[in-house]
Amino acid sequence: MSLITPGTLLTLEGVSVTRSLSGCERLKALEDVCWTWNRGETWALRGANGSGKSTLLRLICGELWPDSSGEKSCSGERTYFFEGVAKTSPLSVKDRIALISPETQDWYLSSGYALSVRQVLSTGFFNELLPHRILTPPQEARLLEVAQNLQVDGWLERDVRSLSNGQRRQVLLARALVGNPLALLLDEFFEGVDSPSSTRLRLLIKDLSRSVPTVYTGHRDDGALEFASHEMWLERGRVVRSAKVEGLEGSARGDGEKGRRGEGAQLELITPRSSASFSFTALSRGGSKSTAKLPVSPPLPLSWTKRHVLSRTAPTGPARLPGLSASPSVPLVQLENVTVRRGAKTVLENVSWTLESHQNWVLLGHNGAGKSTLAKVIRRELHPLQGGRVRHFGQEGGSSWKLWQRIPLVSSEAGTLHRVSAAGLSATGKTLVASGFEGWMGYAPILEPEREQKVLEWMDYFEVLHLRERPANRMSAGELKRCLLARALVNNPDLLILDEPFDYLDRVTKTKLTALISTLERTRFLLIAHRLEDIPESATHVLRLEGGRVQEQGELSLARL
Repeated sequence: MSLITPGTLLTLEGVSVTRSLSGCERLKALEDVCWTWNRGETWALRGANGSGKSTLLRLICGELWPDSSGEKSCSGERTYFFEGVAKTSPLSVKDRIALISPETQDWYLSSGYALSVRQVLSTGFFNELLPHRILTPPQEARLLEVAQNLQVDGWLERDVRSLSNGQRRQVLLARALVGNPLALLLDEFFEGVDSPSSTRLRLLIKDLSRSVPTVYTGHRDDGALEFASHEMWLERGRVVRSAKVEGLEGSARGDGEKGRRGEGAQLELITPRSSASFSFTALSRGGSKSTAKLPVSPPLPLSWTKRHVLSRTAPTGPARLPGLSASPSVPLVQLENVTVRRGAKTVLENVSWTLESHQNWVLLGHNGAGKSTLAKVIRRELHPLQGGRVRHFGQEGGSSWKLWQRIPLVSSEAGTLHRVSAAGLSATGKTLVASGFEGWMGYAPILEPEREQKVLEWMDYFEVLHLRERPANRMSAGELKRCLLARALVNNPDLLILDEPFDYLDRVTKTKLTALISTLERTRFLLIAHRLEDIPESATHVLRLEGGRVQEQGELSLARL
């Protein structure tokens, strides 16, 4: 039995949660969880992809219910004490427990609704996604007060989709706070934001956690809340450790240092204009050389390395599509004086850049620098203003459909669209991967034997064969990301664009994917990142954008000190 005190907020006693997948398949997402949450405690939930962290948050906020065996003595029990009285139903407090999740942000990006920041904030009063109600004067005053305190009042009339990731997280935090929540639940809140945004958000959360009980999930070493008072580790739905901790910051950082290869890694940028070297963190135009420590991914476990890197090779792909031949002497992509405006805002300005057929590029920059916009220009999803030129394989124009097959994109936004399509069309993992042949979303035609074999080979390569019949909207973030990589590569593309591909992935999955990407022989990549630790060793060049302008571009070299 849990110890109940006057400060107890929630208790879980032997709680399990089982989720239905496809057909008769069922997944035990949480099993026999016992936990007590007291006022004044800030919890950090840790664990790999699929360990049950997000499920636990949804159980806490009342979106999911514990399993019931029909006999009270055999069923787990969830009890709320937020109102001073023990209640097993979350209905009276559900709207006052604020959950900020990747799905919420993704919904605002992919729903098709053009909502202003003011409208998004107003939905926080009613725990709804769309603004259906007129606010009262006190609610209007509260909205403005929270917006000013969180410094989002300058964006109130902007379309929420036009904001950077860091800005959108700030808006979602303000949305959660307008309704005076009893508790705050943050699911991978700091993923997908750059360092300045992360620092700003951490300071906000640190202040809030003093007055609002907070639970946070994360798996990156730099994602631990240094001010968390307690931590819980989950593994395959079970609690493997739960305790009050001292010096969580030092513990998390220590784990990160132990996992790094060669602490003295150095990142240098050699510009094509001179032989001078630059540190990424201090890129200068004067030719002076400075160096910076680069966190590098830990080495693969020997058993995994032997099995997947040394003995496995990427499946061979189909013949190149006609008209898009990638000759070794012809650049894959050429941009000349590209400027892009979205509304009144210039998001790319006078960008000139070339990706040769032997190069792997990393695209760096803060949130809002124009990285994702550049990827969409390359794929002809956006077009430059008059005077800008975009060439693919030495040619201008041509079929965008064929181009998308040759230059696929793997991104969180694409993952969201696949989840939405899967919800409507019940697309399985196999269908998702097979849709890469034609570039469709959530649908694939009946496959010829050769193509079906190719799908299965790529699914085996990324270790997702067991997801053949599982709907995409029932996959974990890591499982979906691996399926999307298989989908992108099934058609043997010339160039793979990876937009923050490691966000929401645990360290082990990220390390595996980095190694797999590095073993690709016939496909070049452009990897968009804002963390230096996400740069794979097979990257050869780096391009840095700030404010839509090219700051630096050139050859990338990793040297061990």
